[in-house]
Amino acid sequence: MFDITEFIGESAITLLVFIVFLRYILRERLDENLTTQITLIGLVVAVGGIFMATYGNWVFRFPWWLRYPIPLLITLLLPPLYFKMNRDELWSYLLLGALTVPAVHFVFVFFFGWSGYLHFVTFPSLWEMIG
Repeated sequence: MFDITEFIGESAITLLVFIVFLRYILRERLDENLTTQITLIGLVVAVGGIFMATYGNWVFRFPWWLRYPIPLLITLLLPPLYFKMNRDELWSYLLLGALTVPAVHFVFVFFFGWSGYLHFVTFPSLWEMIG
């Protein structure tokens, strides 16, 4: 079932992590204009991806092969293409992204009990283990 609190929480935290993540990757050419662009791309990638997966499932009933690959492809392709990442930035983006996504999912599930981010990877939350 769709939970607006979970959606807003996941979106806000994911957006913040994505902005910090991209600022780190692009740190050598960071300026005020690039910071604004990072935030806008973050809204598309982070919030748009969660929106697609959440609303795609509960409202629009998109099949899984639409609601997961589309945000994944946007996440993998949009930032590197938009920011014209060089080889080192691209490798950092891909490697750190592969590590960051499961870490964010762990935080969502373990501390908040939100399992919608990567719902196919399940484990108990801290609150389930305590209570």
